[in-house]
Amino acid sequence: SSSCLLYSVRVHGHVLQCDHAVASIPRPPEVPEITLAYSKQSSSITVEFNNVTGATGYILRAMSDVDDFFEETAVNESPGTIQGLDPFTDYTLSVMSVNAGGRSQPSYNYELRTGTDCHDWSRSPTAPSTRAGPPVEHAAFYSLYIFQTPSTNNLTTYITNQTSFTFDGLSPGTYYCIKATASDQDGRAGDHNRTCQITRKQSERTGQGKGLYPCPPERIWVEEPWPASCRVAFSLSPMADFYMVFVKRDDGIEMNCNTTGAPCPFTCTCGFTYFSTVFAHNPSGSSPWGAVANYTTIPCCPENVTVQLVSTETLEIEWVPVRGADLYETRAEQTEGVIHCNDTSPVCALSDLSCNTWYSVVVTPCSELRGCNVSCQPQQHETAPCTPQIHNLTQASESSITVHYTTPNRPSTNYSVSAVGRMDTHHCHSQSASCELTQLPCGAVFEVVAVASNAVGPSLPSFSVPLETGPCCPSNLSVMQVTQAMSNVTWGPSLGARSYMTALTAPRGHAQCHTMSTHCLMGCLTCGTNYSVNMEAISSTGHVSNCSYSGFSASACCPTHVKLHRMSNHSMRVSWRSSAPPHQNYTVAVSGAGSNHTCTQAPSRRYCDVQNVTVYTCGDVYTVAVAPVNSDGSVVSFCPQRIYAVSCSGNSVGMGKCPDIKGPNCSFFI
Repeated sequence: SSSCLLYSVRVHGHVLQCDHAVASIPRPPEVPEITLAYSKQSSSITVEFNNVTGATGYILRAMSDVDDFFEETAVNESPGTIQGLDPFTDYTLSVMSVNAGGRSQPSYNYELRTGTDCHDWSRSPTAPSTRAGPPVEHAAFYSLYIFQTPSTNNLTTYITNQTSFTFDGLSPGTYYCIKATASDQDGRAGDHNRTCQITRKQSERTGQGKGLYPCPPERIWVEEPWPASCRVAFSLSPMADFYMVFVKRDDGIEMNCNTTGAPCPFTCTCGFTYFSTVFAHNPSGSSPWGAVANYTTIPCCPENVTVQLVSTETLEIEWVPVRGADLYETRAEQTEGVIHCNDTSPVCALSDLSCNTWYSVVVTPCSELRGCNVSCQPQQHETAPCTPQIHNLTQASESSITVHYTTPNRPSTNYSVSAVGRMDTHHCHSQSASCELTQLPCGAVFEVVAVASNAVGPSLPSFSVPLETGPCCPSNLSVMQVTQAMSNVTWGPSLGARSYMTALTAPRGHAQCHTMSTHCLMGCLTCGTNYSVNMEAISSTGHVSNCSYSGFSASACCPTHVKLHRMSNHSMRVSWRSSAPPHQNYTVAVSGAGSNHTCTQAPSRRYCDVQNVTVYTCGDVYTVAVAPVNSDGSVVSFCPQRIYAVSCSGNSVGMGKCPDIKGPNCSFFI
């Protein structure tokens, strides 16, 4: 199967009656294979293996029967090295791959023995010269390499199984280096030891003081006049003609120089420890080993320092660990104070910083021996803006609200205001102290918050402020006149409104009602009057929306003094009085004696005649209705009817002069 697959694992809980759960668990990677292992130094083994897909790291394991040794070392990739081993010891090696799913099984074992220890040669070369040293445990033979420096072209190799060896044919007064390596019986070479000396000149092999070599300098010290430039200084020794200075860095790099007494300069890199020793020379030879001066340079400044804003007022600083640093001091400075943290890890979080503030952030490495490197360069970083606070909200228009807030940041800061409702969200943006939210719907409730932002990021949101827009104006409002002085007003429901204040207003009168219903009966109206129609839609919290509608015209007043007159030629006349303008039209209906009659008055007249009336009979009853005609042609339906009866008391009863008639007499109906 392929490595690093994702499996869905279904788990059923039977005891607690739980629903099943599904989890994705990555599978451990495949088992790697060791392809090669070797021991370059007697204290370590380097292992080469194949990288496998899906692995995020590897673990090297070394085991030995000696003292039940067991060691695991984590590495990122091949090859990897296991340190801290014993010389000339058999080890069983294996490798495991690792990812989020865990470890793989160990690989097949690989057996390897570490090399032998190095040989310590203590005598300096002469011309000729004898080299001697103690025997190396498990060494079968020794390989000696002698060459002149600084060139290594004239390299001569000698093989011996003895612990001393004489080099013949060397040149007097020449600088030689000897490298010695001990090998076991299988020919595996161990660590090497290197020493360098100058052979004595031929003329110096005789004379006064023959056989007396100088003592080593009593005092040795290292100076660093300026960064990365060091020099080894020492006290002078009696009988010394010149000095050989040897400097070895803690990673194995060696340097040397020949001087008659002046300090010996060398380049010293930050984060290293340098071991210096000085040999005094005269014609009799070299001084024995003397004091060793240890000098540790200041820790290096970290590289790849990253500063990240992880919250509005917290900076996270990360960097690559540097040599020689035991502790890191991280500081964030601004004009009003310093915030710092000390840690041994290459990461630090500086919290409780001031918002909208520039900080100078610097990582200072420190060591117990040399103190802190104060030459590291700072970085400038800004924290997130401070949080604005909303002062108040003001109504700009029916659908617009102006939001006023504090501006605690620099003038270039952007401010965003959001009104979040159940159905939608509205935004506005500004760099000033106010912002207008537009196109807000009526009858809605919002939570308003303000946020400041700049190139660094956003601030925390302000405290929210509730916003309620005015209720929506009702639709479909209509006014229906019920009587001459009373009308019924109806309308549709309104979003956000709980009650309504409806008003009919005219110069000659005013009527209003306050209700929670969608209709209202209004009285005290004046006939023949034009009214404006207005309404206030009121929410439960007191928000008011003013609504205006088309005007309402009350119908013309019903006529008064309606009379029915009997006339000649089988006709009747209906007359009335009215305060309406002369051009007001009326319709007249007369019913009685088994017949119905209508008539329309002539323009500007207040009477009309009904023709073709049958013979009047004593006691006949007639119903007369006179009603104004509206401009749309409809007839006012609520004007009262009048009832008249034919008089039966003689010919002269009820008779009188008919109004507006110059001619024969007529009789009044009673």
